[in-house]
Amino acid sequence: MMCAPTCSMSPALQFGSSVLVIDDDPFSQRLFSNLLTSILGAPLLRVAGTYNEGLDTLFSELPPDLLIVDLFLDGAYRGSDLLLEAMKVITLPCTLIVSVISQREFIQNYPPSLAQIPFLTKPLSLSALKAQLNQMRVIPQ
Repeated sequence: MMCAPTCSMSPALQFGSSVLVIDDDPFSQRLFSNLLTSILGAPLLRVAGTYNEGLDTLFSELPPDLLIVDLFLDGAYRGSDLLLEAMKVITLPCTLIVSVISQREFIQNYPPSLAQIPFLTKPLSLSALKAQLNQMRVIPQ
């Protein structure tokens, strides 16, 4: 597994940090809410279920401290399309990509500009998400 880059552009997340989860699956949305609350306390959690909703929220006046994007969104666009579009306009916040495919498959089939973004394979677990966020240095040590 490739080592995830740290999120040195932003400090470790704290109580009340803003998290944006872009995932079209209501079960995954609830799971992220529960896992992130367990790890971070009570983050300001915003959820977007579509590409357009995700971009609108990402470009809002309150950008998130942490962005979590599902690679496969319903509709014509994927999470990778959303990230590539966002990268044209803004510097991404600390970002994590999640997907049912393996990280190796992701690196082989998606643009190299996304390969350095930390990646976590579904199904999610508290320990895996916490370990990834620790590796990204977004959880206070």
